[in-house]
Amino acid sequence: EARRFFRNVVENLGEVIAVLDPDGTIIYRNMAMKELGLDEIPVEPSAREPVMIEGLGIGDSYYKGWVIPRYIDGDFSGSIVSLTDITDLIRTQRSLEDALSERDALLSEVHHRVKNNLQIIISLLNIQSTGAGEEAKSVLMDAQNRVRAMAILHETIYDTGDFTGVDMESFITRLMERLRGAFGEYGVEFRVETDIRLNLETSIPLGLLINEAVTNSFRHAFPDGRGRIMVKLEGDGDLRLTVRDDGAGLGSGYREGVGMSLMKALADQLDGELRFESDGGTSVILEFRELEYRKRI
Repeated sequence: EARRFFRNVVENLGEVIAVLDPDGTIIYRNMAMKELGLDEIPVEPSAREPVMIEGLGIGDSYYKGWVIPRYIDGDFSGSIVSLTDITDLIRTQRSLEDALSERDALLSEVHHRVKNNLQIIISLLNIQSTGAGEEAKSVLMDAQNRVRAMAILHETIYDTGDFTGVDMESFITRLMERLRGAFGEYGVEFRVETDIRLNLETSIPLGLLINEAVTNSFRHAFPDGRGRIMVKLEGDGDLRLTVRDDGAGLGSGYREGVGMSLMKALADQLDGELRFESDGGTSVILEFRELEYRKRI
């Protein structure tokens, strides 16, 4: 009765059950196995230890399960194969992967278009500066650099294809190169030290603050066109940004202007503590934490 009971249980299971001899020939199959219409199971039957099967394709269906060795009186006598139909799971997974791929493509397109639109604004500001006085040109150039900083951020995201955050090393390096080209200060060397990724909520105001600090260095620190700028972003949880140059320092003809006021406003936006040091150059130091993303919906 026990044998009949367990045979009925195995025979009517939804899982595919088959018993193989040592050569892999099927010597028993339950009803689910018979419905597959297979004369053999495409698995390795000679394993002496249980082996997991994942993503086994049979016809239009997919199965996962186990190959379990059988022993009689200590001798290997074949295997028991147990398979579960995971076709719906695989199809759902592929559907989700397709949806994620489509989402990433859309996000990539958004960042690309935002970058292009910002480049158009930069070009318009450049056209506007044609024929303007020196003071107006300087103001328009600063506006261009600020817009360019945001464009570079979107460019960095687009090029890396990772929308979970911004690679700050790549972003800051690109920003420094563009600013050096904009000011024509090719005698100024720079170094970027960071391996931190930040979300967009934080990286936009931080990027603008770095832009202002580096712009001030290029504009005021190197009257002879030579020097060094170092940008360092470090920390875990509590973050610290340092923008340091070895130039003339704050006391050499420097007066607080829009850039300094903007840095203070951006530091407030980041809930950070901003300070300036002038000792053998100028240092802009910001201590802050990454902002949490605010849901819009």
